[in-house]
Amino acid sequence: MVVGYLGEPAQAAALAVWIARLRVELPELQLFVDPVIGDHDSGIYVDPGMIDAYRRHLLPLADGITPNGFELAQLVPDHGRAPESVFAAARRLLTGRTRWVVVTSAAPEAWEAGCMWVAVVTRDSTRVIRHPRLSADTKGTGDLFSAELAARLLAGIPLDDAVAQACERVVAALRHTLLHRSGELLLPASSLSP
Repeated sequence: MVVGYLGEPAQAAALAVWIARLRVELPELQLFVDPVIGDHDSGIYVDPGMIDAYRRHLLPLADGITPNGFELAQLVPDHGRAPESVFAAARRLLTGRTRWVVVTSAAPEAWEAGCMWVAVVTRDSTRVIRHPRLSADTKGTGDLFSAELAARLLAGIPLDDAVAQACERVVAALRHTLLHRSGELLLPASSLSP
């Protein structure tokens, strides 16, 4: 199950109760949470109460979490934006059943020209996956990334490979969108295979 944008904090609380009940029947159920809060270029664009709602209700139930760098800073305040600070903040979210945190648009001050970073953090390792940075203001890339990552993980692809493939898919979608000069994110035809 992938949980992303929610309209109000009460939805997070209700969803958490439902997921806890569902896990009694389906203990193998995996929950991936994309805590949609905002972004570096636009700030917080949801009800500010969602920050605490994600923290209190959904993150404790998550097997994996996919915040962007801005969202990580909202969930774990008072950390720097350097790579080591991002890793340390992500590790603070590795509690309970949470096995990994994947931070998109991580540590922007450290990016090489034309490149973006995704930080992959587990209890045992940290890794940075680099991908091209395209000049596009298209919304929905975080949603696409989370869905692509979940699909690959459910297909049995290891986490680092799944993250790299999800990044490739998002970059391909952005290139396709730019090629067609669309204001909306366009998905090129592809399959799950790398």
